[in-house]
Amino acid sequence: MTSPVDDIDVTPSFGSRLNVEEMSPEDKASKLPLPVLQLLKRPQASVLTNAVSGTIGSMLAEAVLFPLDTVKLQVQTASMDDSKGFLETTLHVVRTAGLSGLYKGLGGSMIKETIHSMNYWLFHGFLFSRFAKYDDTSKTSTMSRLLLNLLAKQLNWLCTVPFEVISTVNQLSATSPGFVGTALILYKEGGLGAFYRGLAVSMLLAINPAIMNTLITTILKLFAAVRQSWGADYLEARDHSIAAVGVATAFSKAVATALTYPLIRAKVLQQTGGPAMASLRFAVILRRVAAAEGLAGLYRGMLAMSYKTVLWNSLMMLGFLSLAIIHRQ
Repeated sequence: MTSPVDDIDVTPSFGSRLNVEEMSPEDKASKLPLPVLQLLKRPQASVLTNAVSGTIGSMLAEAVLFPLDTVKLQVQTASMDDSKGFLETTLHVVRTAGLSGLYKGLGGSMIKETIHSMNYWLFHGFLFSRFAKYDDTSKTSTMSRLLLNLLAKQLNWLCTVPFEVISTVNQLSATSPGFVGTALILYKEGGLGAFYRGLAVSMLLAINPAIMNTLITTILKLFAAVRQSWGADYLEARDHSIAAVGVATAFSKAVATALTYPLIRAKVLQQTGGPAMASLRFAVILRRVAAAEGLAGLYRGMLAMSYKTVLWNSLMMLGFLSLAIIHRQ
C-alpha cells in the first residue's frame, strides 16, 4: 500500500532534500530518480474506483464469514440464563438447523453490506478528497483523519441503519421471511420508526471505524519508520505488503471493538428486542444488562464479535488492496 505521491519527499545522494510539490515538471524530469518518476506517473484511483473495490472486498468478507455473524448474534441476544459460549452456540445451531442454519439470512445481509459499504466508501472518498490535502494518510494530522472518518461513518449510518435493522431481524427470525418480508413486518409493527432502531447508538459507534482507520494509518507509519531504520529507502519503506496491512487492520479492529463493545451489544438488543426494547434509551439497556448479568454481561459475545470483525476487516482490506493493485497496473 504505497502512500500517495503528494506525500513524497526525496533525498538525493548528495544529501539535500527536495519537495515534489515545489518542483517544476522540468525539474522533476531532470532531478528525480526513475522509481519516483514512475510512481508520479501512476494514475490515482478515483473515489468511485475505491468505493467499488471496497464494496467488493466487503461482500467477499461478508460471504466467507457469515456463519461467525450468525453465532455472534445468537450469543449477543441469548437470554440471561443461556450460558452457551461461542463454540457451544455454533454446535447448537448446527445440531438444530444443520450447516445451512449458519447461513440463514445471508441474502438479506449481502444486500445490507453492499449498500452500507458502497455508501461509506463514497462518503469517505468525498470528504477526504475535499478536506484533506493528503487524503487518509499519515501526512494528514491524526485529529483530522479521526474527525473525517467519524463524519463519513455517521453520514453512512444516517442512510443505511434501516438496511441493518432489516438484515439483523431477518437473520434472527425463526422463519427468516427474507429482506422484503422482514421490512413489511417491521413497518406493520412500528411504522417508519421501526427502521431506525438503534440510530443514536450507531451514531456513537461511528467512532469505532474512525478509531480503526486512524490506528491503521498510524501503525503503517510506524512500520515504515522501522523499515527505514533498517536501511530501506523512503519509497520502499512505504510500499506495504498486503500481510502488513492485514496485521495492522486486525490489531486496530480488535482495539476498536474492545473499546466500544458495550454499545455494540446495546444496539443489537435495541434493534432486535421488539417495540418495548426499541423504546428504551441505550443507557437504560446497559444498566439493565449490568444489573441482570453483571458487568461481564456488557461484554457477552465479544469473543465471537472479535473473531468476526478482525477476520472480516482483514479480508475486506485484502480484497480492496488486491483490486486496487490490479487497477493501478
